[in-house]
Amino acid sequence: MNKCKKYDVSLIKVGKLDEELHFGAFGRFWWKSRDNILYPIRLEMKTLVTLNKTHFIITVVKGTSVAAFQPGYICEANGITSSVYDTPSGAINFLYHILFSSKTRFSGPLICGFNDKEINKRILDDIPFQPFTIMVGNLQIFIGMIGVSDQENLGYVGPGYLSSFIYRVGEEKIRTLFVQQIHQRHCSMALYQDERIKLKYSGKNPDEVWKEVWKKIEVLQNWDGKTLFGINHEKTQNLVNILRTPSCTINEWNNEIMMTQLYKQHLYKFTPASIPWYEFLLNWKEYKCNIIELYSALENIYPEEYQFKEREFRAWKALLRSIGCTNITPFDKDKSDKEFWTKAENPIDDKHVLIYLYENNFLDMSLPDDNPNPIVNKFWSCFNESLKVNKKGIDGKRRILSIIADDFSYEEIRTNLLVAPTTIFDARKYARLNGPGAKQIEKPIRTVAKLSQEKLEQFSIFFEDKANVIMSSYKSDAKTQLPVLYLKNTKKALWEKFQETYPNGLKRTTFYCQLEGNRYQYREDMGGLCAICNTYGYEVFGYLKNLIQKEVSLMEIQVKLD
Repeated sequence: MNKCKKYDVSLIKVGKLDEELHFGAFGRFWWKSRDNILYPIRLEMKTLVTLNKTHFIITVVKGTSVAAFQPGYICEANGITSSVYDTPSGAINFLYHILFSSKTRFSGPLICGFNDKEINKRILDDIPFQPFTIMVGNLQIFIGMIGVSDQENLGYVGPGYLSSFIYRVGEEKIRTLFVQQIHQRHCSMALYQDERIKLKYSGKNPDEVWKEVWKKIEVLQNWDGKTLFGINHEKTQNLVNILRTPSCTINEWNNEIMMTQLYKQHLYKFTPASIPWYEFLLNWKEYKCNIIELYSALENIYPEEYQFKEREFRAWKALLRSIGCTNITPFDKDKSDKEFWTKAENPIDDKHVLIYLYENNFLDMSLPDDNPNPIVNKFWSCFNESLKVNKKGIDGKRRILSIIADDFSYEEIRTNLLVAPTTIFDARKYARLNGPGAKQIEKPIRTVAKLSQEKLEQFSIFFEDKANVIMSSYKSDAKTQLPVLYLKNTKKALWEKFQETYPNGLKRTTFYCQLEGNRYQYREDMGGLCAICNTYGYEVFGYLKNLIQKEVSLMEIQVKLD
């Protein structure tokens, strides 16, 4: 059973993958392992969590005060922004302490929602390659990218391959990052300390590279170069075999046997057999324009009311990559769900054209058939009007929005209704407490009956009796400005006496409540001076009882004086 505390975390912005950061030399720091899978820490990713009725927003940025190429975290709440921390825990714990003067500490991964399946699913979306780690002895090697080739001596890996690991070297055991890469005609290794290259080696293959390393540093000599590169590992070789599956270029699209083989490998299991996939590709080949918008193009070959599944769409993209097509979308998915693909063998020109159109606002960012059903459009339009005419607050917009708040994602509601994430959060909370669209549950009204004048008079008469109290001649209660009364007995004894005197008077709890405050005091040190005595210089007298016992020897007189 998972005993971790759960927080209601919302993903405000998915963020983006940066090729240099996530798939470069320092890529290992931008992926975190959860359930044996590496998840990316996306740049500019934003999450919202509510703690102590306050919204905290955590943003991922590039670099910290000590590491320029590692992820940093900034926390914002109530108009206050923290400095950049190297962990989300540090950022939110600092800000929480500033706001509430509390030393409560929170788990950064939980606060960021990294244990949330829905958030994990979204941050894995559209990654070009899933990095992984392997173990060589006690050495954890990060495989950041894989390229393939026909070179058997390299284990069929090729240009683009990158792996890295951390190891302490030298007598001082300096923490060193080893980054290993395979290029078009050679292999290389760079050793980083404090994010700066200290040593660099190259050779025709991994074994030659490591021979050069061993001339300078005597480390890890129990393994050969290919093993330390991570090439020989079973997990790496399995992936290489998958990537080496036959592929083709646009000139081979007429080879139906090869195309069918690729279709069966990538798309066959995920789409209906009746879909004319091959006809679609041949028509695109004959089409003069290289570029298509994938969503719109696929809708033309599927039934009108067909609902695409996410896995099916990923299968289509895998097929397109295997036949030489390239994704040239010039914007991130948080801008639009559109995806532009080209069949050109050299996609650079097409990509530059799209970037120009996008930067000059010539691209229509909305999907033309996002809501093909006019009833859906009408629903959002009517709901938007309802929100506009209602006032803000619990019995207004929040109550209206609570009807659908739990049935749609943050993105859907924000896109269609243009409301803030905090408004959606409050609407979901309202739905949980009161029900979707239901009237707010009224709290029970606490009524307090006032004391009758007769009972108040009974209480006053009882405490005016000198048999029960002694009235101070110089001290008064600051709140009521009435003289302080010193009780001659305990509250319990006085209550019993009061009950005998007034059987139908105040109840015990009310009686005790009336005695609260500083006016009614029991056994207070009365060794003070009144204002008059103090003026004339009299000193404080001692306890009268002790004085009487000391100065008066006859018991009869002592009793009378006492």
